[in-house]
Amino acid sequence: MGQKSTPTSLRIGLNRHFSHTWFADRLFGSLFHQQKKCQEFVQTLLKSIGVRTERSHFQQAPHSLRMHSFFCDPRIFESQYQTKLASLVTTGFFQNASQLFVFSPDQPQKKFSWFLTQQQKTWDEAKKFMIINFFLLQYQKAKSKKISVYQTPLETKNHLIFGRYQKTANKASEVQFYQKHISQILTHYAKSEVSWHPVKVKSSTKTAHFIAHQAANQLEQNTPFRQIFKHLVQTVKKEETIQGFKITCAGRLGGAEMARVESKRFGQTSLHTFFQKIEYASVCAYTPYGLIGVKVWVSYKPNT
Repeated sequence: MGQKSTPTSLRIGLNRHFSHTWFADRLFGSLFHQQKKCQEFVQTLLKSIGVRTERSHFQQAPHSLRMHSFFCDPRIFESQYQTKLASLVTTGFFQNASQLFVFSPDQPQKKFSWFLTQQQKTWDEAKKFMIINFFLLQYQKAKSKKISVYQTPLETKNHLIFGRYQKTANKASEVQFYQKHISQILTHYAKSEVSWHPVKVKSSTKTAHFIAHQAANQLEQNTPFRQIFKHLVQTVKKEETIQGFKITCAGRLGGAEMARVESKRFGQTSLHTFFQKIEYASVCAYTPYGLIGVKVWVSYKPNT
């Protein structure tokens, strides 16, 4: 029975707790639909910048929702994520702090001369409101990102020029800005207070979900299955808490005409022992030859 059922459901109550905590009586269906949509939104958002997440924990209260999303960001893909983030921060919602200021401290003279050439004596109402709203947004963004903005003595007849002296922005404050923005979107959709908390896992071999996604990404890049398994064995050996793992891939591996199933195992994975801590994950790899199913079982050492 251990190999025919999901190891996660078999071990609930023995050495594993529930992933979700709901406080509801007759609103079970609506809460399930709401949390599924929230999870899909976060997955789509993180996938657009190259980060995948499949594991989320929900804590549902009568009028609030607490969501924790676990994602992995290996250093080998860090440069790739930064290039994808560069195209994302140019949008209206994810705008970089350096783009919120027109006047750069590196070239104050050029900006000042450009401002003098663009000087006008009369302004219509639309431009006036546009400038006021722009400086209000500057102040709000600078306040949220802990950036100090000071006035300079440079003034013209119809303009007041602001210079900026930007202190070192804390990375934690930047994360809180994006975190708060995503929480507001989820709150507007769910019609209740939603607090979203991203959790970064440093190692990609901590859980079965990250191992399965890593194998699926390499299969989509036409990497041979044996090479994937050899790389996973080298990385899993460095983890002191993992006792063993098993991976199975089914489909047209390598573009073969006939589908086959290949399975590899490293270490000890006792599926029949219910008190053994085992985590299970299954994902699909989208290849030009069709879908390839990936299943991963990870066994942890006792007292971990």
